[in-house]
Amino acid sequence: MPSMANFNYVDGVNPNLLCCICRMPFNDPFTTQTCGHTFCRDCILQSLDHVYQCPIDRQALTADDLKPADSIIRSLVDELVVECTNQTCSHICQRQLLEQHLQSSCPYVEVPCPSRGCDQIMLRGEAVNHRCEYSLVTCDACDTEVEAAQLEDHRIQCYQQLTTCDLCGLQFQRSAKSSHQNSCPESPMQCPQQVNGCSWKGKRVALHSEHISSCPYQALSGFFSIFHERTQVLQDENTVLKRRVESLQTQIRTIEIQLQSASLALGPWFRNSNLGLSSPETSISDTLRSPDLPSHQRPRLQTVSSPRSVPEGDAFAAYFPPQEEIQSYERQQLSAMERPAPDRHLEHPVRSIHRNSWSLGQGWDALHTPASRTSKQVASAVAPLDFSCTLEGTLEGLRESIVALSTSMETLGRRNDIALTNETLRLNEELMSLKANIHGLRMQMHAMMMDNAQLTGRTDPLLFENSFPTVSTHRYHYMSNTQSATKL
Repeated sequence: MPSMANFNYVDGVNPNLLCCICRMPFNDPFTTQTCGHTFCRDCILQSLDHVYQCPIDRQALTADDLKPADSIIRSLVDELVVECTNQTCSHICQRQLLEQHLQSSCPYVEVPCPSRGCDQIMLRGEAVNHRCEYSLVTCDACDTEVEAAQLEDHRIQCYQQLTTCDLCGLQFQRSAKSSHQNSCPESPMQCPQQVNGCSWKGKRVALHSEHISSCPYQALSGFFSIFHERTQVLQDENTVLKRRVESLQTQIRTIEIQLQSASLALGPWFRNSNLGLSSPETSISDTLRSPDLPSHQRPRLQTVSSPRSVPEGDAFAAYFPPQEEIQSYERQQLSAMERPAPDRHLEHPVRSIHRNSWSLGQGWDALHTPASRTSKQVASAVAPLDFSCTLEGTLEGLRESIVALSTSMETLGRRNDIALTNETLRLNEELMSLKANIHGLRMQMHAMMMDNAQLTGRTDPLLFENSFPTVSTHRYHYMSNTQSATKL
């Protein structure tokens, strides 16, 4: 807001609205709370900087005792009529409206150029008619505002500007240039049947007036159109068929790889429908020579054993005794069972013990002797694999062999159970025989001791335990209570 010293009041000012310090109408009036006097805000603050007293009644006064004056006083001061501070301007208004006048409508206020990029300072009244290279001007063809420096470039590119055809001299708007080139009678062009073989070139006006009527290709234009349509259809179908063929080729390569993997897995059982049965070496070598099989999908070769490599002997023959030894052992068991019981005399038990111990060891060794100690090997009963039949037939044959082997194992188990039972019975009989022999020896020893006692005049020590003197235990050595190393 302009300084109050620059205000020129049109009418006389009421003395009650004058500040007692500056003797001018109040500018931003403030009133003291202690004495009620009114001053300009700047005037009273400058006075308090020198002395803290009211300029009128000299009472103590501070800045905290000041408050804005009443709104009626402010309204009376702001409604005073003043002239514009610019001397050349004749505008008159209220003091509160003067600032708005200076900012927006006073033609004598200096303002910068309204054009963007221009740094010139001028009066507001002159800025309206000011023209510089940054001023906006309107194109007379398209009504577009552009800067004055770019107006010529805009006119060259403006689509609404008129231009002249270089061939026929016709004027038209620049936006219609492309359409005029398609219809200009002087523009050079070729015959429409050029794709079919016509080599004519000339002006457009001569094309329709002279050439079309005499062009031999134009007479066949209907045939050419039908031919091109059919050719396009065939090309589209050919493209689709090519894609299908590529897809089928990919599927065939995948199937070939799978078949080659299956042939390698089946080995000698892989049968070719055209060439008959293929050997393992042929199928494997042909598969590995195939260029379509990737390197990471080629399985490793494994040596396929020939049927001649199957061993002649049975794989289980080493775990069982020969058939001849089993039959001889059974005959020995039968003869042992039919042998009469031994007598209860001294010489008979000794012979019986020796015979029984020999037969026991012989039976145990004959039952548990491995086949490697025998001089004869059991003939093989396992047939070699038949590669001439199908894989299903071979598997069925293997199943039948397993069933037969299971039956044989069951029969062998039963025979072993019978042999074990017979051996147990024989051992029980031998134990009973040994017990009888030992009992006979005990009775003979008892008889001998009784006879010796009668000869020496002694009684039976078993009947008179207390008649004998006490014998020291240190004179006799007893065997320790340990388990015997010899087992029956």
